[in-house]
Amino acid sequence: MNWTFGRKLAVGFAIAILTIVLIGVSGHRANSDLIQSDRWVTHTEEARSTLAQTMSSMKEAETGQRGYFLTGDERFSDPYHTALAEVEKALPSARRLTSDNPQQQQRLASLTPMLAERLRVMADVIEVRRRDGLEAVVKSSRLFEGKTHMDTLRQKIAELDQAEDQLLVERRRQSEASAATAQATILWGGLFGTLVVLIAGVVISRSLSTQIGVAVRHIQASSAELQAAANQQATGAKEQATAMTEVTTTISELLATS
Repeated sequence: MNWTFGRKLAVGFAIAILTIVLIGVSGHRANSDLIQSDRWVTHTEEARSTLAQTMSSMKEAETGQRGYFLTGDERFSDPYHTALAEVEKALPSARRLTSDNPQQQQRLASLTPMLAERLRVMADVIEVRRRDGLEAVVKSSRLFEGKTHMDTLRQKIAELDQAEDQLLVERRRQSEASAATAQATILWGGLFGTLVVLIAGVVISRSLSTQIGVAVRHIQASSAELQAAANQQATGAKEQATAMTEVTTTISELLATS
């Protein structure tokens, strides 16, 4: 197919624009994957932080209960009440942050009654201490019961945290892979786009040079033809002038003879 220069130029620009669009789309997709991976990493870190906060609040509650148990001073029960409110807020947050993981949801479902039971035993210890005194608490089994519950809670929360930690490792790996993909897309896409544009430029430049050369040769040929025609016309004019001169001379001679 004999394409005109204008068509070749249009195709070259179309290829360059298409390449830029493809690079932009690929880069945007890779960047979106990277952002999504980073979000999941942050999400998992928040889940671990919530679990750690829950365990910390339970320890604070236990510390407050122990302080009140030993002293009978109501001020020592303040950490217990504060921790109780924090645990009540942490549980819904933990459920929300692990909503994408059915296994974690099951672990949280089994953790919830454990937390409730441990808090109930703490409340019983405080109430018995307030009503019957220190000796009544010591004689009861509530302290040992509370220790057993606390050990179970630590184990269950450790299981939850370990599962989130494994998930965090996997999501960080995915995030790093997404970052590498984004960098490679931008780097190699840019190099490929530059190469395509250079090739298109070379092809168009050669095509333009060829067409200009053909046009120049046509002009040179036309110029030569015009020059030849002009020379012929000049020669004809000279011949006509010579003939006229001869006619004039002949007439002059005839007149002189007459």
